[in-house]
Amino acid sequence: MSQNAIEAKLPFPWQTKCWERLLQQYQQETLPHAILISGPAGIGKHAMLKQLARTMLCLGDGKEACGHCHNCQLGHSGDHPDILQIEPAEGARDITIEQIRALGEFVHKTGHTGIAKIVLIRHAHRMNQSASNALLKTLEEPSAKTFLFLETELPGYLSATIRSRCQRIAMSMPELDQSARWLEQFLQENEDAGALLSATGCRPMLALELAQSGELQERQEFSSALRQLMSGKLLPENVVALGMKIGPIAAVDALSVFLSTLLSERLDKDREESFANIQGTRGLFQLYEDCLLSRKQLLGTANPNPQLLLESLLWHLSSAEQGGSLHNNR
Repeated sequence: MSQNAIEAKLPFPWQTKCWERLLQQYQQETLPHAILISGPAGIGKHAMLKQLARTMLCLGDGKEACGHCHNCQLGHSGDHPDILQIEPAEGARDITIEQIRALGEFVHKTGHTGIAKIVLIRHAHRMNQSASNALLKTLEEPSAKTFLFLETELPGYLSATIRSRCQRIAMSMPELDQSARWLEQFLQENEDAGALLSATGCRPMLALELAQSGELQERQEFSSALRQLMSGKLLPENVVALGMKIGPIAAVDALSVFLSTLLSERLDKDREESFANIQGTRGLFQLYEDCLLSRKQLLGTANPNPQLLLESLLWHLSSAEQGGSLHNNR
């Protein structure tokens, strides 16, 4: 299905409250000039913000983007002169000070439509220190009818000063049933929404990307290898190779999902057995925390060696206490 067909479904069902809140504030002229939207990757934060920007600039009734007026046409083509999108350049890790300086010039120029000027900063946590300092100056001197949306899955990586100058909205993970119903409308008959969501930790946009890429089998092979690693049937180096094949971030995500399921099962078992395996459970908790930290490092500006990072995580998994049912990972 085309990207336009997917975006026609915006806002997605799990975004309704966030959407209505922001649009109502805009219509009532109470929307702050800086808004920080945080939430897990793969739930459509950026897609929603792009649609919100089009709706704000639409020449229609303002309830939704009509899709037909001049502003909507420019918005869908990505060439609207009153919308500025900023994200790390292709192949780069950081949002640079030059990009934020261009933002400063944009917000102080007169808008083309006179309605509003909108800036969307994707992966805002990837601003380097100089870029963050430059953005702070812009936040301290807001321009009329100018709105900055910062989008991130790692709000803690932004400086406390930047966070304090933004209205903060946390977008939560959708429920499994809601995600499955949404995802099924885009799948072929032979595609399994449950398997896709299981492989991506119930993140519907990532699940859709996985379906479109046809890499579900590779992801499932890696998850299966994690089970074999814990049972001693595979060595860490064999699993690392599979992980690098699907990509280090995807591998760390899959490991996080695997550990989350295993921990849930292990905790149930511990309750039944008077916490006989509590020490092993604590080790798994620590490894899960290490996964979250590793993901932050891969997405941030630390520039770690992905293969060494993955090797370390999988070595610790291979050393973890064996046991516990893994039936939910089949």
